[in-house]
Amino acid sequence: KYFNVLLQAKHRFAPHVLKDLRVTLVQGDLELESYLSETGAVSFEHVSLGKYRLEITSLENRLASVILDVKA
Repeated sequence: KYFNVLLQAKHRFAPHVLKDLRVTLVQGDLELESYLSETGAVSFEHVSLGKYRLEITSLENRLASVILDVKA
């Protein structure tokens, strides 16, 4: 009934990992967790099944939004 999310952000056109990111786990309009990562990797553990959004931002702008819809 739970899952873990490990996200590693890489540059779209090059193989290097993006650094100094903030990744936020959102369900509906509620921010559940948010982590600042200097290494480009973030982990969310023991997340309940459901629909979520991962917002990936840098210091300057929004980089990506990923929708997760996890069902049993």
